[in-house]
Amino acid sequence: MAIYLGFFGLKKNPFGATPDPEFLYLSHAHREALAQLTYAVQERKGFILLTAEVGTGKTTLLHTLRSQLDSNTAVAYVANSMLPFRGILEYMLEEFEIAKPGETAAQQLVTLQTFLVERHRVGQSTVLILDEAQNFYPQTLEQIRLLSNFETTKEKILQILLVGQPELRARLEMPDLRQLSQRIGLRCSIPPLSPIGTRNYIRTRLRIAGARDSLIFTDRALARIAEYASGIPRIINTVCDHCLLIGYADQTRRIDREIVDEAITYLEDGLRPRRRARVAARRSRNTPLEIVDEAVTHLEDGLHPRRPAKVAARRSRNRPLWWGLVGTGAGLMAGTIGLVAFQPDALWQAYDASAALLSDLVHSARTLLGR
Repeated sequence: MAIYLGFFGLKKNPFGATPDPEFLYLSHAHREALAQLTYAVQERKGFILLTAEVGTGKTTLLHTLRSQLDSNTAVAYVANSMLPFRGILEYMLEEFEIAKPGETAAQQLVTLQTFLVERHRVGQSTVLILDEAQNFYPQTLEQIRLLSNFETTKEKILQILLVGQPELRARLEMPDLRQLSQRIGLRCSIPPLSPIGTRNYIRTRLRIAGARDSLIFTDRALARIAEYASGIPRIINTVCDHCLLIGYADQTRRIDREIVDEAITYLEDGLRPRRRARVAARRSRNTPLEIVDEAVTHLEDGLHPRRPAKVAARRSRNRPLWWGLVGTGAGLMAGTIGLVAFQPDALWQAYDASAALLSDLVHSARTLLGR
């Protein structure tokens, strides 16, 4: 779980690295692709092709498709594109929970055919999803094509979804794979997000994660992310995650363009993001107890600099407030020392949090002393 969730008022990590259908942002292109895939499966189109650039949300879309298919549809999802055809066949039989598939490839194919025919007889569907299919060898793809020969005189009894990067389209144009290319009943693709789509994508994920503030990222920050990520959701997630981490470290709840630039620098160069000016200034101050002493003295002297008698009276009257602030500062320092004993790397983080809290207390003291 990301350490910045509580600071930004989030219940879940909005920019996780794993595909999560809950966070699916349905742009017009995603919505259209999902509808096409659902239609192709229900209408038993046989071979279906989905292509998109790396990181555009293909896998997330596939998980969403699986969640929307009813209980009458059995799905085998193969994510390892380095398997040979025999490995794919064994994986399918395992996914379909076929108890005794046989030992030889011929026996396994007969068992699979029997399984498919029986499901079709009772009105059930069967789907095979092959992710990262651009990595399959041509001979493997040709053997996969032969699975489409499992059919009745009217329709296909196995729906095969080939999913991959744009290179998959080029591979299917090879002369050796022209029979497979001709059998594809539906082709769809997912383009990168537009700048407006990127903005909506980020804000949608923040909302799903529980954010009450939809403007955590400023417009200039969103524009910079869109420019850098070129509409690729995976890159958007990585940049936003780093931005929120830097914002948490700096104790700022507004992610501006400067923080985005720091996150990008860190991602590209592997360098620790530079400390922002206000953080460096805060760390260059004295200890929290000295901050309290200086702030209260400044408040008292600064209220009526030309009336020393009233200042002296005010100091005497507000002495309990001074000791209260000092006690608070001492408690924070003790807590910090205890934290550092167990987590030495948390020193500056705890120190910044203490200083920020003391600043709030001083602001409250300013209000009280001004009355």
